[in-house]
Amino acid sequence: MSELPDPVTQSFIVYMRHQLYRLRAARSRSDYGGMSIETAIIVGVLVLLAIGLGTFLSTKLTEKEGAIK
Repeated sequence: MSELPDPVTQSFIVYMRHQLYRLRAARSRSDYGGMSIETAIIVGVLVLLAIGLGTFLSTKLTEKEGAIK
């Protein structure tokens, strides 16, 4: 039996698809300045999410190692 996807993950995927649509629309209008700013913001958000996830997982791993010892 397959599990339903997490609602947070679903909403993030919908948000990223929407941003991709906006970037494609900006590219078709040759608005490269606006597109590069939006791209930088999206990349920044993804980097922050990756750092946050890494910190969270590191904390959980440290807690588990402390509990084992």
